[in-house]
Amino acid sequence: MVSIVGVTKVDHMAPLSLPARSALLALMTLGDAVPNSRIREEFRFAIEKSVRKELVANGYIKVTPGPRRSNLHELTEEGWAACRDELRAQAPARADRGYRVFYPIVNLLERYLTTINVTLADVILANGEVTAPTPEGDDEVRSAYQDLAKNPGDWVSLARLRERIELPREIVDEALRRLDLLPGVRLIAEVNQKSLSEEKRKAAIRVGNQDKHLLAIEPS
Repeated sequence: MVSIVGVTKVDHMAPLSLPARSALLALMTLGDAVPNSRIREEFRFAIEKSVRKELVANGYIKVTPGPRRSNLHELTEEGWAACRDELRAQAPARADRGYRVFYPIVNLLERYLTTINVTLADVILANGEVTAPTPEGDDEVRSAYQDLAKNPGDWVSLARLRERIELPREIVDEALRRLDLLPGVRLIAEVNQKSLSEEKRKAAIRVGNQDKHLLAIEPS
């Protein structure tokens, strides 16, 4: 089991009851140590004693004394992992219509979080204000361009650009294709194809049905 908050995957997650699964998702959404009064206010149910014992026994939550003889419920690292597993799961067999609609949606969310390499804790604890990591190669292409262009927006050959970037060609190609979709970024073919050296031909990137040889990035 890898011990990273929001990413930890429990090797053998014990089957949970539907109330326990609901409690986990409620605590995930709130992202803090909360009493039953807060859970009831937000979701119109409370974590019953039997459910609390089930989650504690599995190591998914910890319970500490709160004000006015209340209990504070908080996810453990294993609990965050169980929530991430829950986003991959199918709706429970006896789930009502709301759950049956809910699970396909969170399945899509989980796949998106995996794609952009963001954890549940990143999203929940930041109140949803999370910035996806820059894909590998994008910053390197921009940096190399800035080093080579005399002025912003000047054309730079991909042959010279590739010489500056110490990354595999496929990563640079994907970065160029992503950047080409952004405003102010342009990839074009050399007008005078006869003037192209073998080095420049090999450095070209295929976009659509045409080889592109030059890159320009306008200041943002």
